[in-house]
Amino acid sequence: IKTSVKYTYDDIVRMKRAAALETKKIQKTGSGTDKSTGLSLAPNLMTKYSRRDRAMVQNSAINTEAKKKTGKTINLSNMNSKISAAISTEKSIGKNSAASQSGEQKSQIEKTLKNYTANQSDEFSGNTLKSKIKYLQQVKNCAFALNKESMVGTVSKKLADKFPADAKDWIDLNDAEKASVIAIIFPEIYVPTLIHEMGHNLGLRHNFQASEDKANFYSDEELAAQGIEKSVVSSSVMEYIDDIRALPVLGKYDIAALKFGYLRQVDIVDNGVVKTVNVPTTLENLRVKDPNNINLILRPELKNYGFCTDGHVGNNAGCKRFDLGTTYTEIVQNVIKSYEDAYSYRNLRAGRANMSITGDLSYASRIEGIFEDLRLMMEVRERIKYRYNLPDTAPEWDSIEFLKDLKTATLIGGQFMTNVMLVPDTTCAVAMADKPNQIIAVVNLADIDPDAISCYKAELDAKYLVVGQAGKSFNSKKDPESRNADGGQIDVRGIWLDKLMATRMLMKRKLDSFTLDKNTDSYLNVTELRGGIMEAVTGLMTDNVVAKVPFKLIDGSIAEFEIAYDLSKTQIIEEPYDQWINEKYPNYPNTISKKLKINQFSTTQLQQVVAEDLNYHAKDKTGLYNADNALAASVAIGRSDKTVNLVADTGDQVIFIDDVKFVGKKSNVFAFEAMSNLIVAAALEKLTPEQIKSIAEAKAGGQLTVPATATDDEKAVWKMSTETIDAYLNQIIKPSDFYKQLLRILPAA
Repeated sequence: IKTSVKYTYDDIVRMKRAAALETKKIQKTGSGTDKSTGLSLAPNLMTKYSRRDRAMVQNSAINTEAKKKTGKTINLSNMNSKISAAISTEKSIGKNSAASQSGEQKSQIEKTLKNYTANQSDEFSGNTLKSKIKYLQQVKNCAFALNKESMVGTVSKKLADKFPADAKDWIDLNDAEKASVIAIIFPEIYVPTLIHEMGHNLGLRHNFQASEDKANFYSDEELAAQGIEKSVVSSSVMEYIDDIRALPVLGKYDIAALKFGYLRQVDIVDNGVVKTVNVPTTLENLRVKDPNNINLILRPELKNYGFCTDGHVGNNAGCKRFDLGTTYTEIVQNVIKSYEDAYSYRNLRAGRANMSITGDLSYASRIEGIFEDLRLMMEVRERIKYRYNLPDTAPEWDSIEFLKDLKTATLIGGQFMTNVMLVPDTTCAVAMADKPNQIIAVVNLADIDPDAISCYKAELDAKYLVVGQAGKSFNSKKDPESRNADGGQIDVRGIWLDKLMATRMLMKRKLDSFTLDKNTDSYLNVTELRGGIMEAVTGLMTDNVVAKVPFKLIDGSIAEFEIAYDLSKTQIIEEPYDQWINEKYPNYPNTISKKLKINQFSTTQLQQVVAEDLNYHAKDKTGLYNADNALAASVAIGRSDKTVNLVADTGDQVIFIDDVKFVGKKSNVFAFEAMSNLIVAAALEKLTPEQIKSIAEAKAGGQLTVPATATDDEKAVWKMSTETIDAYLNQIIKPSDFYKQLLRILPAA
């Protein structure tokens, strides 16, 4: 009870703070100055922080605009704009179009693929002992664990008004204050639960389509007539919704079901008017007289109520617990919003007595479940695509409302998981203390204070001030102020697990479901998403990404700036904490390294995981996805030690690193480019930055001849193009060590 009240209280506090911020009318801009906050980026943004003297390093500035002008950065804004354009595009369909579906077939598409009761899952409805026990434990008595990511809907204003606008967080309340909060909120929680359980006693089953059944929601006027002054997005009290937002009375579906069960009455639609009639025998035999011809008996149109229950969950994109939304698009948007809103609950200790790194596998499973809910939209789209022979370019995806909704939901979900791959590590916006409105540095938290769990807890010289924080901690951290002696306890859970789950959900071809795995598309086979996903992979592999990043300021408001940020040295998964299990029990299956396929006794770069996933999942033997085999080859490389003579063909790149021979073919795109850049970087590193800039300026000024006094190392740089030198100076081409490491971690060709 206390936990439920805590979540509800925190939710109300967050809602009130958001409402207060809304009054500021925050308007985001792309780069330069954020109009809502008055914050601006300094023209020469610094990117490094020296821990030795605790002072910002002036000459380490990297100009984001200069990086963009090289044309070698992956701009997330461009990728996201393409998806937005694909979603908003309306395609007209001609009456004589050969690809057009008839009205009858349109209806068939929707009915056969959105008929939840026809797509049953054995998870809770099977006859096996395991299925029955799971039903008894998790379903029958409403014991299914509440998914706090799905806190959407409306909270009673009357309840919210009982707390001040500046209410403290739950963790900051004393025992007496917590008891007071419990007394206020608890009645709002137990009433919907009581009505739900009474529904079970009367014979009602769970109804997980009730949140989509918009036609049967109570209107605000109907709710007000029952003394309820909040909107409720459900037609049934038997739906799973956060209790504070659930129906505290029986819904329209519940009443209709009980009328049929106990009174043998149903609602019919007669000339647009809903009427209640008796059912003498069965629904199949139900007939009524035609009001226009008393001698004619008609089969009536039953009023439609949405319904699906536990046995239908799993194979259906819309039949889900806690998936608020009346359309597929709304469901996906709510899943995404809930995922983001719940970050502080999910990844920060937030007063919990236990938060251990040993819970990583459970956390990964939870995140995988959230992303799988998004993936199900693509799975339903895939079933339609092949069952009705509708390629991605078919006009029906835009002309049929149901298909357009499904397409939009698929694109939004794929776009979101692509963006998850590229979320920056915790990043701090720093200003001079005497000039707080101008950000002089955007710097990774680890470069300021590697032990701090927040930018606002980092140690800074008094002349500097942290004004905002962006990104999410990649690795888990323990607060240096923690008094918990358990080495496994953490205060921030890293999102490297989220990135792994997002990468694999985007790229894998199957979900291990007989119903859903009859076709083997991945998100890479969605035409509108393929380019964006590969751009994200390229940006991650080459560490060249520019994005509009939202910075949360100390007052909770948001300022957004377009910046370049690191996705290499900050994206290294730490050595698994549970490796001792591997040493003691080498065949033990449930360790992080074995379950998540990361290095067992060392760190793992995110680039390695992404490359291995793409290489493994893109490969195809069916002949349907031949182009995907090129994607698999693009992240591979040939390598051998002294004992194996790896033969290189004409046109291949060959490099030796620590007595290991690397061979990159032109089809091994990332390896081939890494080898080329390694040669360039190695040559440029023989000169000082001043020497390189001098040569670049001379070449830009039109000097074509190499000075007679130039050394051999300088001559090598003079032979390079101005674009190549600029790319190096703007860190598009990385140091040689970056490419050596990249070549080491690419999967074998």
